[in-house]
Amino acid sequence: MPALGPPLGGYLTEHLPWHWLFPVNLPIGAAVTIGLVALRTSSEPPAGRFDTRGFLLATPGLGLLTYALGFGPTAGPSRRSHSADRSVWSCSARPSTPNSVPPKRCWTSDC
Repeated sequence: MPALGPPLGGYLTEHLPWHWLFPVNLPIGAAVTIGLVALRTSSEPPAGRFDTRGFLLATPGLGLLTYALGFGPTAGPSRRSHSADRSVWSCSARPSTPNSVPPKRCWTSDC
């Protein structure tokens, strides 16, 4: 049923005047109200302890996720400075370009 919302809303806004918004939403609001009243009578088990650690970690985590999704294409790993590349391949010889392959002796743990 949620998939019907956008097409139905688009159809209503294109083919009906704005004041039809209220009569169309009146039965939907009544159905939601009846459903909430019916669900209110069911009992739930008591809630457990509040997850403080998860609550405090969710805020910076979701903020960083939003930042990464928003600025990742312009400031992501493809735009990093080349100093990080040099520190990875600093075992014996530095690559001539940032995308070059390091010497084979750097691929082992005995650099």
